[in-house]
Amino acid sequence: MKHMSLKSVLLAAGLAGVCVSPVAAQTAETAVTGPVTVKPHIIVRGPIAVGPTAPLPPPTTTTRPVTVTPPVLPPLPTAIQTLIDQFSANRDALIAARQAVVAQLKAAAPADRAAIIAALQAQNKDLIAQQRTLAKEIRDQLRQLRKSQPKPGGG
Repeated sequence: MKHMSLKSVLLAAGLAGVCVSPVAAQTAETAVTGPVTVKPHIIVRGPIAVGPTAPLPPPTTTTRPVTVTPPVLPPLPTAIQTLIDQFSANRDALIAARQAVVAQLKAAAPADRAAIIAALQAQNKDLIAQQRTLAKEIRDQLRQLRKSQPKPGGG
C-alpha cells in the first residue's frame, strides 16, 4: 500500500485549508493519523494510506426520441411573395454577371482591369441602392400586414 501525507492528498484533491475530522476522514479505503486540520503552509504529520479504488459504473442515460414539428405558417400575401421573387431573380442575375466579369478580369490586361473594376464599383453602388429599396418595400409590406392582423389575446 502506498503511503502519502494528508496534505499531499488534500492538495491533489483541491481541498487544502479544509478542516476534516478524523472520523469523517476515515473510510474503508483510507486511514488518517495525526492532525487533520490542514493549512497550505503547514506540514501535516502522519501518513495516510490510500488503497485501490473501484472503477465508476458507466453513466446511465435514458433517451427519448425527439420529434420537432415545425410551426404551420400562413401563406405570404401575393404582394410580398412577388417582391421576394423579384429580389431572388435580381440576385441570381447578379451572381451570373459577376461570374462573367471575373472570367473577363482573369483574361484582361492590367489597363483593362482598372476600367472593369471601376465599372464594377459603380454597378455595386447601384445594386446596393436597389437592394435597400426592395428591402424597404418588404419591410413596409410586412409592417402593414402586422397592423392589419388582430392582436393575440384580444388586446
